[in-house]
Amino acid sequence: MLRKFRVKVNGKEYIVEVEELSSEATKVQTSAPSPAPSKVVSQPLRKEETKPKPQKETKPQPAQSEGHSIIAPMSGVILEILVSPGTHVKAGDTVVVMEAMKMENNILSEFDGVVKEVKVNKGDNVEAGQVMVVLE
Repeated sequence: MLRKFRVKVNGKEYIVEVEELSSEATKVQTSAPSPAPSKVVSQPLRKEETKPKPQKETKPQPAQSEGHSIIAPMSGVILEILVSPGTHVKAGDTVVVMEAMKMENNILSEFDGVVKEVKVNKGDNVEAGQVMVVLE
């Protein structure tokens, strides 16, 4: 089936002919009006590509023996560590300040507990998902 479309790209108008060959392969033929020598190439989405696929968000899970872990939500540099082993923290307390994307970000504890281990130092570069603090 051949269908024609009028498409405007950067202010220039093109007539595009689209031929659907099958669901497995698509082919697009384009033709520009006489004054414009450029071609516009486009491929239509197949029906299965038009629906967004649900993505499962996986969050790193701490090992049961380690208690709760506070992980880096993004890559960045550690500016300040506000806790040390033995410090009691409540959910919502700031435990680490890190710089990411030119902004200071307060990393909050999601859990109540006692700091068992601090796995980062001031100035460290951390990756998203890296464990920074372990709580008991």
